[in-house]
Amino acid sequence: MHPAPLVARSTPATARPRVPSATQGTTTSDKTSYLLYGPKTASGWGMPINLQGPQGNANVKVDTFTLMNSDWIWNSVYNFSTPGVAGGVFTRYHDRGFTSVTQDVLDKGEVMVFFTPNNSNPNQVVALALFV
Repeated sequence: MHPAPLVARSTPATARPRVPSATQGTTTSDKTSYLLYGPKTASGWGMPINLQGPQGNANVKVDTFTLMNSDWIWNSVYNFSTPGVAGGVFTRYHDRGFTSVTQDVLDKGEVMVFFTPNNSNPNQVVALALFV
């Protein structure tokens, strides 16, 4: 697979594109077979790239909840030290049990935590660093 240049436009296709159907530099996709063709060159479309991943379950588990200020545990201190430097940072945390986070997930999977820092903009989401 070779890197494709930034594409100015893309047109949907229902079958392998015909060479005269677009100008050079255009990409096109087949929405039925999930194939991406292009960018078109002087010699044609080249081999397509399959955009569909393997069959199967991504095993994604979701736990959505709301915390109020009173739900946080305050005045905890995260202490750290390295040679010649020591300190502590005041933190707050919330313990949340989620039965889908098993030891197998911790050993072989990934846990991602996100939060909405601004109630007036629920579309703003921030990833949290998670240490287990």
